[in-house]
Amino acid sequence: MTKHEMIERIGQLNPTARPDFLADFDEADLRAYLHQLIELQRAPEFERVLEPVTQG
Repeated sequence: MTKHEMIERIGQLNPTARPDFLADFDEADLRAYLHQLIELQRAPEFERVLEPVTQG
């Protein structure tokens, strides 16, 4: 995966991550951050955080 592709994927998983900010990091750091984001997405705790809050 190229640096540009990693930045795009990170942006999909974390829309608050600005591409210009991410571009300052080397590929190893981006790869590590992308790996963390993917692992968080797979974690059961992540699903609970994203569940909509119902009022009632």
